[in-house]
Amino acid sequence: MSSWLSPLRLPMVIVASLTIAGCEQPSAPCTVTGEVHVKGKPTEGVYIVLFPADGDTSMSAGSARTSGDGTYSIKVPRTGTYSVTAFYPATELDEGAVVEGPDQFAGRYRNREKPVTTIDIVEGDNVLEPLKLK
Repeated sequence: MSSWLSPLRLPMVIVASLTIAGCEQPSAPCTVTGEVHVKGKPTEGVYIVLFPADGDTSMSAGSARTSGDGTYSIKVPRTGTYSVTAFYPATELDEGAVVEGPDQFAGRYRNREKPVTTIDIVEGDNVLEPLKLK
C-alpha cells in the first residue's frame, strides 16, 4: 500500500507548499539617521516616529528621541515609503526624575495623514536631511 506522502513525493509536496506560500525573504532592517532643528538649532528631546505610508499605519515602524546634538537613529524592518511625524514633550524635574508633559508643537507635526515629510527608505544606511521644525 503506497502513501501519497511517500519519500519520493515528499520533496514535491514541500516545493509546492513553498511556492504557494510565496517564501519571500523580507529585506534586512534599514537604518535611518538624521538631525532635528527647532527654531534653527539642533534640539534634544524631540521624538521622531516613522509609519509605513503604503500599508497599515496603525502601528509605527520605529521611533527615536533626539540626543543632545539633535541627532537620532531608527531601525525600520524593511525598505519602503514612510511618513515622518514628530512631537516634542515639555519636560520638568519631579523629585529628581524627568517627567514629560504636553507636546510643545501642540500636535502640529504628529498627524500621520499630514506628516512632516515622506521618505523612501532603501536597504542599508539612510541619512536624511535635517528636519527643520518651528
